[in-house]
Amino acid sequence: MIAGQSLVALEANDVRASVARVGACNPTLAHGALSVSLDVGVLLPCNVAVYVADGATVVCAVAADEMLGMVGNPALEPIAREVAERLDRVLMRACEADPARG
Repeated sequence: MIAGQSLVALEANDVRASVARVGACNPTLAHGALSVSLDVGVLLPCNVAVYVADGATVVCAVAADEMLGMVGNPALEPIAREVAERLDRVLMRACEADPARG
């Protein structure tokens, strides 16, 4: 799912036995954001969490546009929008893969 949106899973950690955290990143978009503001570095990569709740798989991701908005640089808005759209597509594909979540 992540690779289909040109996002690379940088790492995957089991935070708890039932929660997996995946760091997702598009190197080109990350480079663009860092070129605007090095402060973005503390916000990378975008986190995606996967866990099971009430028998259903839950996949959630950061709101990249809101997260990058914390930097307060309007030049980041187009990049933030693109990242948010890609992560939204990942979440939509996860819902398609799990008809119970549709």
